[in-house]
Amino acid sequence: MAARILLGPQRPTPTVGAAVHDLTAPDETVGVISAGWQEAEGDLHELQACIERPLLDLGLYRRAEAVVAASQAVREAHRLRQDRLRLLQRYYRMRLSHAMRAAVSVLEIDDETEVIKLEQRHAVAQLRALDRHHLGRVHATHAAYNDVQSVHEAEALRDQRREIEQLLAPLSTLVITGGNVAVLITRLRLMGMGALLRDKHIVAWSAGAMALCDRIVLYHDRAPQGRRDAEIFDVGLALVPGLIVLPNAKRRLDTGQATILGLLSRRFAPRRCVTLDNASMVRIQDARVVAVSDVSRITRKGKLGKLRIR
Repeated sequence: MAARILLGPQRPTPTVGAAVHDLTAPDETVGVISAGWQEAEGDLHELQACIERPLLDLGLYRRAEAVVAASQAVREAHRLRQDRLRLLQRYYRMRLSHAMRAAVSVLEIDDETEVIKLEQRHAVAQLRALDRHHLGRVHATHAAYNDVQSVHEAEALRDQRREIEQLLAPLSTLVITGGNVAVLITRLRLMGMGALLRDKHIVAWSAGAMALCDRIVLYHDRAPQGRRDAEIFDVGLALVPGLIVLPNAKRRLDTGQATILGLLSRRFAPRRCVTLDNASMVRIQDARVVAVSDVSRITRKGKLGKLRIR
């Protein structure tokens, strides 16, 4: 089975080189997806110095821009889908804000009676139901877009996918960089990368690691404009089972808010919410976590515990 190695941010100390060296021979070419860097896609000088292997960037951002520019049908379908997703996210956030405040208020009541315990469980269940509802709407939006695209699929898109498949054929290992997760997952999805990457070893950090999960969750307890409720943003490629990854957690996560952290864990169970910081590493093989380093799992009690190997 293909290995997945998830890493945190690569500054100040890069760790991607060691991860790639563990999977490849010194002269083996490594594929790179750096679409999350947008216009800086393909600027691999620093990455090359870390990995010390021949690198081949697949150019997903550039390819997607070319397809959208060449096909009015793809361009219009893409615009309609993104408009729909933004609208769904706005209303989800609106409802989530109220549900979160209510749940936190109920969970912070210091009472061990069965009456309050039932109310607390129901408050969590309401949040989980809202998350499921939103995820269902997102899935439906992508499915509708895919139906339109299959009818009007542009020759330019077919050509780009064919070229990517040919480039991938001799490669065993790919690196997916960080960057803008929204830009990254949109390009990965447009190019049908979920199926193409299924049998490849993948090393991914930050946004790249998020894109490999089945749910992409955004969060920021210390944003300049104030704390941001953790929210389901999109569906990922589902190449990493059972995890919700939280990059840059030491900077973004307020570990003093036990109620909110515990609620995060309970909302997304049975998936495990795990932190990914600069030195973090999670290795998955045969759909199991087989090795971890400097990674924490958020517990139901709002503490940082160990991510156990299964």
